[in-house]
Amino acid sequence: MLPQMMPLPWVMIFFLIVFFLFLLYIFFSFSFLYSDNLGCKVYFNRVKFSW
Repeated sequence: MLPQMMPLPWVMIFFLIVFFLFLLYIFFSFSFLYSDNLGCKVYFNRVKFSW
Protein backbone atom coordinates (compact mmCIF):
# COMPACT_ATOMS: atom_id res chain seq x y z
CA MET A 1 0.00 0.00 0.00
CA LEU A 2 1.11 3.54 -0.64
CA PRO A 3 1.71 5.70 2.42
CA GLN A 4 -1.15 8.01 3.24
CA MET A 5 -0.77 11.39 1.55
CA MET A 6 -2.78 14.57 1.56
CA PRO A 7 -5.36 14.75 -1.25
CA LEU A 8 -3.74 16.14 -4.36
CA PRO A 9 -6.27 18.95 -5.07
CA TRP A 10 -5.74 20.45 -1.62
CA VAL A 11 -1.97 20.37 -2.09
CA MET A 12 -2.30 22.07 -5.46
CA ILE A 13 -4.66 24.73 -4.06
CA PHE A 14 -2.28 25.35 -1.16
CA PHE A 15 0.73 25.80 -3.43
CA LEU A 16 -1.24 28.04 -5.80
CA ILE A 17 -2.26 30.28 -2.88
CA VAL A 18 1.32 30.45 -1.60
CA PHE A 19 2.64 31.23 -5.09
CA PHE A 20 -0.02 33.92 -5.63
CA LEU A 21 0.80 35.58 -2.29
CA PHE A 22 4.50 35.48 -3.18
CA LEU A 23 3.81 37.20 -6.51
CA LEU A 24 1.69 39.84 -4.78
CA TYR A 25 4.50 40.44 -2.26
CA ILE A 26 7.05 40.91 -5.06
CA PHE A 27 4.68 43.19 -7.02
CA PHE A 28 3.89 45.42 -4.05
CA SER A 29 7.50 45.57 -2.86
CA PHE A 30 8.62 46.73 -6.31
CA SER A 31 5.74 49.20 -6.63
CA PHE A 32 6.53 50.73 -3.22
CA LEU A 33 10.26 50.66 -3.94
CA TYR A 34 9.82 52.88 -7.02
CA SER A 35 6.89 54.89 -5.63
CA ASP A 36 7.69 58.45 -6.66
CA ASN A 37 4.75 60.64 -7.70
CA LEU A 38 4.74 59.44 -11.32
CA GLY A 39 5.03 55.81 -10.25
CA CYS A 40 2.09 56.15 -7.85
CA LYS A 41 -0.03 57.83 -10.53
CA VAL A 42 0.78 55.14 -13.09
CA TYR A 43 0.14 52.41 -10.50
CA PHE A 44 -3.25 53.79 -9.47
CA ASN A 45 -4.23 54.34 -13.10
CA ARG A 46 -3.37 50.71 -13.84
CA VAL A 47 -5.51 49.55 -10.92
CA LYS A 48 -8.37 51.79 -12.08
CA PHE A 49 -8.19 50.55 -15.67
CA SER A 50 -7.81 46.93 -14.64
CA TRP A 51 -11.07 47.14 -12.73
